[in-house]
Amino acid sequence: LDQYSVNVKNQVGAAMSAGQFVILDVANDDGYSVISAPVTAGAKPHCMLKKTCAIAAICECQTYGYTSVALFENAGGTATAGEHAYLSGTFAGFSAAIVAFGGAAAVVVTDNPVGVFLDSPSADGTTELFLRLR
Repeated sequence: LDQYSVNVKNQVGAAMSAGQFVILDVANDDGYSVISAPVTAGAKPHCMLKKTCAIAAICECQTYGYTSVALFENAGGTATAGEHAYLSGTFAGFSAAIVAFGGAAAVVVTDNPVGVFLDSPSADGTTELFLRLR
């Protein structure tokens, strides 16, 4: 199985969970510092943490390939296998089936997919995705 990862540094000030999506921390413009993906329309996902990442730690962050630990929230509804996964508009760092920013449950041009659902999760938790972030 092809899987690609990069090393990143946790700049959040708290541990981040396995399966959490992160974005580059532009306040630390070093190209490897990350923060949790915000619930902000248009956020560009950088990678997904493969394991829990402690404060200021260097951690492995997956950009491509199969994963079974991606965090999922169902506020956007049940996902469908084969459909795009997006950053959640409700929970920072989670994936979702439909983006729901400002109460509008829809996918818009500024939403960036993180990959493709490989199953159809309906409850909050972890899910299988094929990541496409490289």
